Amino acid sequence: MKTDRNIAAWRWGALALLAIVHLNAAAEIKLLSDWEPDPPCEGPPLTMDDLHDIQAGLKPRPACPKSETERLEEANWISLRKRIATKLEPDGTTLRKFFGQGFRLHFDGDIFYLQVIGFMPKSRADEVCTFGPYKKETVYQCLEGQRFAQACHIAIYNRQFEEVGWHTVRINESYPVFCNAIPGLGRQDAKHDDVLAVVQYFSVAKESKLASKISEVGSDWNRMTVRLKLRKTGDGRVEIEQDDRCLGNPNTEEEIPEARVAIRRCEKSTR
Repeated sequence: MKTDRNIAAWRWGALALLAIVHLNAAAEIKLLSDWEPDPPCEGPPLTMDDLHDIQAGLKPRPACPKSETERLEEANWISLRKRIATKLEPDGTTLRKFFGQGFRLHFDGDIFYLQVIGFMPKSRADEVCTFGPYKKETVYQCLEGQRFAQACHIAIYNRQFEEVGWHTVRINESYPVFCNAIPGLGRQDAKHDDVLAVVQYFSVAKESKLASKISEVGSDWNRMTVRLKLRKTGDGRVEIEQDDRCLGNPNTEEEIPEARVAIRRCEKSTR
């Protein structure tokens, strides 16, 4: 139903940055709000009485082709289910994840979709993380013994919403971390097919002090910027390489403009 589509689009749009970020002359990232309009549903336009009857279950919902937003979310779940360490609900979903910004990516004449996803990935094929009764001291503890450490991932899909690129952001701290957002994403400059991503995270080491009051939430969060090099391959895939040479890892670059300056300064000094 169109009303449902509008609500879904608003939810996704609220997660996206309110700008168009260009990667280079041949590539650009566009927001969800710039995507194709939802495909029309079958049948005549719905009246207010029709909407009431549909909401009440008195009439069936009209058949509507899936929108880009819906198809991308389905692709996100497929990618997540292949890699997540925490257990899924019987319906294959989980609340221990986040789907962040989603963009349409125009790259050298081809259209892709770039999506930010957060969840705890498996460190080995048989890894599982389960949780016991909720207690403050066990919030970030798996019953199997390892820490519940969420990572941030970048997924790229083609026009058929097939996964063609994947990268788990490396955060080289000496302690386990929980990546809870990628609040910034943008190009490096017009000369490179590089994306800069601001990642936000905090420590989940056993000795870390967890927030006990609302005012303390976020007080120990860290931000750093990572440089991701994109390269198309001959088989339709997109390779994503994290290059930490100039920015370092971890680093203290919390904003994309400052990270651009640091990279330019670094590359100029090494010529």
